[in-house]
Amino acid sequence: MSSDPPPPDADVRAQMRRWLDNWKRMGPGLEAERITRLQQLDDVESARIAREIVWPLGCLGDHRGGDDGAGILPLMEAVRKLGAAG
Repeated sequence: MSSDPPPPDADVRAQMRRWLDNWKRMGPGLEAERITRLQQLDDVESARIAREIVWPLGCLGDHRGGDDGAGILPLMEAVRKLGAAG
């Protein structure tokens, strides 16, 4: 007996196709904006980001249980704090 999920139906495949098409169109511009913003950071702002957002995420320790995706929510919160998410 297989535990694999069933293949996506036509609606799900169409939604995935739209997402990929949108990413192909928007991804390069978003990446260019990310690079520009990173290049504009000064040392003080970089240190603030490391101290307040990035460093605490790495201090959670490897002793925590949970799945491999446990860091997604703290990362989303970090992005929200940076004002990079809508």
